[in-house]
Amino acid sequence: MITNALIATSGTDALTSPGNIAVVLVSLCNSLSSTVTVNMYVVPNGGTASITNKILSSRELQGNDSLFLDTGKFLLSAGDKINITASSNNAVGATISYITI
Repeated sequence: MITNALIATSGTDALTSPGNIAVVLVSLCNSLSSTVTVNMYVVPNGGTASITNKILSSRELQGNDSLFLDTGKFLLSAGDKINITASSNNAVGATISYITI
C-alpha cells in the first residue's frame, strides 16, 4: 500500500498506521530549486513528535532532489505515526510504502 502527503512546516502526520504494518520505503521529494531541511519522527500511538522519536534530524534536501529511506523496516502498530517537518511549507512530498503484517 502507498500513502502520499505534502509536508508542512508545522509537521505533517504523513502516515497513521491502520494496524500492524511494516514500512518498507519512505521517499521525500523537494519540489523547490532551493535546499529544504527535513526532520522525521516515528511517534507511538498517543505520543507527540520529540527528540526521543526523531529518526532524521535536520537533513538537507537539495533543490529538485529526492531522498529514499529503504535500508530497514519500521514495524508500526495501530495509531503509530510517521510525522515529518520541512523548513518550507508544502515544498516536500512524502511517499510511504507499507505492507500489512
